[in-house]
Amino acid sequence: MKRLSIVVLASSLVACAIPEEDFPDVYAKALCPKLEECHAADYADLYGDDDDACLDDAADGADIVLDLGDLAGSTYDEAKGRDCVQEVKAASCGDLDDVDCDIWSDE
Repeated sequence: MKRLSIVVLASSLVACAIPEEDFPDVYAKALCPKLEECHAADYADLYGDDDDACLDDAADGADIVLDLGDLAGSTYDEAKGRDCVQEVKAASCGDLDDVDCDIWSDE
């Protein structure tokens, strides 16, 4: 039973890495609720009740960052993508604007 628990834990940790093609949507789903919470008036002015518009804008922004990285010859790092999303989710409202995700491999 212990061995099964270790295998499940290890596979869940690996599964948490975010593939490049999924990063924009996962990032947007982490960012938009934070924006709504931390910048409520601005969020309401921009999106009103249209949360999908925020998700689209945030995902489009992340896509642009990925495209620029590709053009610069950078390599996306799935584990760093996961760390970025976790950092956004964990950020306090005071720290949200200072979150600077490094999603690129050090190679």
